[in-house]
Amino acid sequence: MYQKQGIIWVLLFLLGGNTNTWAQSTPKLFRSKNGLMGYRGHLGEVRIPPQFSKARPFAEGLAAVQKNGQWGFVNTQGRYVIKPLYQQVLSFRAGYAKVGRSNLWGLVNNRGKLVVPAAYSQLTYVLAPENTPTPIVRAKQNGLFALLDKATGKQLTPFQYQYLAPRLMGQRLKAKNTQGKYGFLNKNGQQVIACQYDEATDFVQGKALVNKAKKQFYINTSGGFLRMYDPKKDAPVFVVVEQPPTPQGSSAQMAAYLEKNLQYPPEAKANHTSGIVILQFIVESNGQLSHFKVLRGLGNGCDKEAIRLLKGSSPWNPGRQRGKAVRVKKTFVVRFSY
Repeated sequence: MYQKQGIIWVLLFLLGGNTNTWAQSTPKLFRSKNGLMGYRGHLGEVRIPPQFSKARPFAEGLAAVQKNGQWGFVNTQGRYVIKPLYQQVLSFRAGYAKVGRSNLWGLVNNRGKLVVPAAYSQLTYVLAPENTPTPIVRAKQNGLFALLDKATGKQLTPFQYQYLAPRLMGQRLKAKNTQGKYGFLNKNGQQVIACQYDEATDFVQGKALVNKAKKQFYINTSGGFLRMYDPKKDAPVFVVVEQPPTPQGSSAQMAAYLEKNLQYPPEAKANHTSGIVILQFIVESNGQLSHFKVLRGLGNGCDKEAIRLLKGSSPWNPGRQRGKAVRVKKTFVVRFSY
């Protein structure tokens, strides 16, 4: 093995190869004939001899390896940075890796230090909106959540929350206390908005929708009132739903209504205008039609007449998602034949 490796170094030198690049390249996993796993360099040379019953690819310069039923981490030279002491491990991410014993989880850093002891039934990174880890983690113990500082393991909050959101939105983390009320914490674990709401969404563009005493309204990141919730303006608009909106009655009845009530615009008659008008609109949760937009028009008064006709056909049967009436975007064609 050593003779082969020496030949590779000589070849690299003669060919002008960069031996530093060769030495620093990330080793790749391989399984030997006896079933054990090791790592090879990019030229196929054995960099870490096969000795592990299980192993994973390198992540951030460290690889999780299992020996005698225990997991640890080795560097690219095959030296242990984290000794094989754990029953479960996850690969490194942003300088940290989760490690577990007896189904309890902790956190080690890439220098091999156990910064969060393996004492928690759940331990998850709190992520920023762009999916990158933040300096805090969620820990669960005896059925309740708390926040910990990832670098030091310091407990930032008591274990007093039924729920902590996995993502920091607008520098606020949604929390639910043992009374079932929602509030918000900052990235330091301080409760900046008290747990007082029956329901709450995450912050988006500086505001969150909350429900208190059956009233829905928006608050800012300091908990200040912004405005009441308006279902006609604020409710999400669906494009595809389980039960699409339909006009009252049958398709034949809708066609008869259009034929009976269409008033051909005089300017369209004068200019011999014919064809189709395609309209886009929203069927509100109460069946009313709103937010009309002409996707394809004819002009000469046809577009306005098509909108007038559609408005006169309301209310429709609203669309439904999971049994609940919702706002749905819809298109409809009105034909003008002269």
